[in-house]
Amino acid sequence: MIIAADFVRSVKARDSEFTTNQGDCPLIVQFAANDARLLSDAAQIVCPYASGIDINCGCPQRWAMAEGYGACLINKPELIQDMVKQVRNQVENPRFSVSIKIRIHDDLRRTVDLCQKAEAAGVSWVTVHGRTTEERHQPVHYDAIRMIKESVSIPVVANGDIRNLKEAENVWQMTGTDAAQPPLVAVIASTGTVTPSAAVFLLLSLKPVFPENVKPIGGSQALLQLYRHHSYS
Repeated sequence: MIIAADFVRSVKARDSEFTTNQGDCPLIVQFAANDARLLSDAAQIVCPYASGIDINCGCPQRWAMAEGYGACLINKPELIQDMVKQVRNQVENPRFSVSIKIRIHDDLRRTVDLCQKAEAAGVSWVTVHGRTTEERHQPVHYDAIRMIKESVSIPVVANGDIRNLKEAENVWQMTGTDAAQPPLVAVIASTGTVTPSAAVFLLLSLKPVFPENVKPIGGSQALLQLYRHHSYS
């Protein structure tokens, strides 16, 4: 998840947050945004290198909510509509996708209304994490995801507690969605590659270089958190 405002305003942010290559395709760039103009500007920047963007409307972390990003956006359907429309109007490539990832409301009618408004604005698909903003480890409401799927014509992707291929197949059957999305770490683990253990050994061998007069706040723990974030986010 990249903060659209920082991405647009800072070359340093762009250089550190976004790198790709010709073989990295299809590529969807996920942005956190609460301003339609800044999001559309960010979309224009990545358009030559990506297949589309995804608007994060589901992150429940407190810092994101406090900044007006993530899951708080599900209570602002008109803003989501505006952001989708602005990207559609500003990006000339008609094949460039604009998707959203959301959480659900306690009142599912509000979630259905949100998805229908996003569809009317031109959203390509919706990924639904089947928990409310307040829920963390409670069971996923797959029945809610099914209800949303039955209420729109665009593709819907199910998300939440999908750790392997078998669980993905079960969720797909329960919800009737077009796809099921596991977290990235589950995808890596299920492929049988050595990436996770290799990443651990690489982490242990890291020796960050700082100027003599600079001491990193958080020390090695901060390094661990940053490395883990960029490895699996």
